[in-house]
Amino acid sequence: QDFFEWIDEEPRPSAEVENWLKADPELRPLIEDAGDGCSYLNAAGDLLFRVAREFGPRATWPVAVPIPPNKKNGLSDVAHHRPRGWQNFVTRLCEIDCVSRVSYDEAAYGGEKVKILNGDNGTIAVRYSSRGEELPLRVETSACEEVQTKLVEEYIARRII
Repeated sequence: QDFFEWIDEEPRPSAEVENWLKADPELRPLIEDAGDGCSYLNAAGDLLFRVAREFGPRATWPVAVPIPPNKKNGLSDVAHHRPRGWQNFVTRLCEIDCVSRVSYDEAAYGGEKVKILNGDNGTIAVRYSSRGEELPLRVETSACEEVQTKLVEEYIARRII
């Protein structure tokens, strides 16, 4: 990304571009030397740069947490007027490999059933409901940036809810 932004800013002397290419020779097929002593992105390089800029960094799934699912459950088994089926729902959340803890959190009330509380530390609010009763949950994950947390949030919304 740094290379593409650098070479795209202004015409770069071929000697300077060669210094970059020594460190990253796999970029060479994306460069062409012009007759003016400068090197530029060729059509393939320009296309790759535009696509990368438009779609941004791709999220990778967070690392698995080495905690067994039954140790991730931070809720007691006492019912406390909880919605029917809550234990199964919490178990499914705990079985997600990047989840480190599931606990009660009122921040999950209202709004969407799944929402990011803190993208930088991988915390997600999940609201489980059944027959008019709700259980607000805090799901802590090993996600360490917003794009990873968004990936987990989308997974929970599609596969668990």
